[in-house]
Amino acid sequence: FTIFLSFQFFLFKDIYKNKNNFPKVSHIIVLGAGLKDNKPNELLEFRLIKAFEYYKKYPNTIFILSGGVGKNEKLSEAKAMENYLIEKGIPKKNLILEENSTSTYENLNFSKKILKNLKVKNIGVISSSFHLYRTKYIAKKLNMSVETIYANTPYTVILLYAFREFFAYCNELRK
Repeated sequence: FTIFLSFQFFLFKDIYKNKNNFPKVSHIIVLGAGLKDNKPNELLEFRLIKAFEYYKKYPNTIFILSGGVGKNEKLSEAKAMENYLIEKGIPKKNLILEENSTSTYENLNFSKKILKNLKVKNIGVISSSFHLYRTKYIAKKLNMSVETIYANTPYTVILLYAFREFFAYCNELRK
């Protein structure tokens, strides 16, 4: 129980400390989070809203949209993200799809390969606030230097996802 509470303390401390991060980078990986009726679910939409805010400030940014086809999905998360962002006004030339990943580790690893081919070193990651603590840990395991950009998490689900994240983080430590 003490370990669980300690993890929650560090998770929420990380969110509080970094929630306003908006570093200037050339390429950003946007992590998938699931679809509902072939459209971004609420968590993913918050991530895409953050990507659009970033684009408005830095319109030359290239976004790697990372997410494969999940259970009960007909469309890759990456393609659904692309559709959403094009509809918002981001040009297709600013979007690269990574459509094979089914986990955070794969999101980063497959995106890393794309970025390596492009010879990119200046990388950001957009994900939900509760998710970036583990994402940074995985990036470090993959020898990736990333800047993090925290998308808001709906208040109605943050406690549930923070709870879930403890177990996902512990699972990552075992690997």
